[in-house]
Parts: sequence; structure tokens; C-alpha cells
Amino acid sequence: MLVLNIKNLCRLRGIPHPQKALIQAGISDKVATQYLKGNKSTILLAHIEILCKLLNCRPDNLFAWQPDTPADDQPNHPLQGIRIRPLANALHHLQQMTVEEAEALLRSREM
Repeated sequence: MLVLNIKNLCRLRGIPHPQKALIQAGISDKVATQYLKGNKSTILLAHIEILCKLLNCRPDNLFAWQPDTPADDQPNHPLQGIRIRPLANALHHLQQMTVEEAEALLRSREM
């Protein structure tokens, strides 16, 4: 089953109040709630664009996949690329780094 991955992406991007961010980006309160709870089975193309701009991501990043049955869990299927996986708390990891480690990480991103 495909599900929306918006809540995890907001956490990854360090957005402290996802509901507020989605509303400010132009999504209604009701729809923002449904997106964040994963209760919305459809998504407008205009909202995909809004979310991609807000979250600095590609459309495929907005979705995650969880196999419905063990038979659906084919290791070589392309959906494995967007399978639901625990999201590391990037901010926590950064806070645990020494200053030198953080600087080295930033330097590696500049290359």
C-alpha cells in the first residue's frame, strides 16, 4: 500500500509545526490534517508541487510503500526503493556530533 510520507519529510527538514507550514504553503487545514495523518487517499497535482517546493524534494519522496501481504514483498520490485523505513532523527545526530565532526560534514557537502 502506498502512503503519504509528508510527516516524516517535515521532521527530516526540521519543520517544527508541519500543520502550520502546510497551511501557510496554501493547503487547507482539513486537507493538511489528512495528509499528515495519512488519512487522505488522493492528492492533487497542485498539492504535490506545493509540497515538493516546501520540502525541497521530488514527487516520489512524498510517498512510502508498505507491502500489504508477504507475497507483495518482492525484493527486486521497484517499490522497494520507497519502502517505509524508520527515519533517523537527523537533528539528534547533529547535536551529538563534535564541532569538528559537524564542520567536516559541512565541508563534505560543499564538494
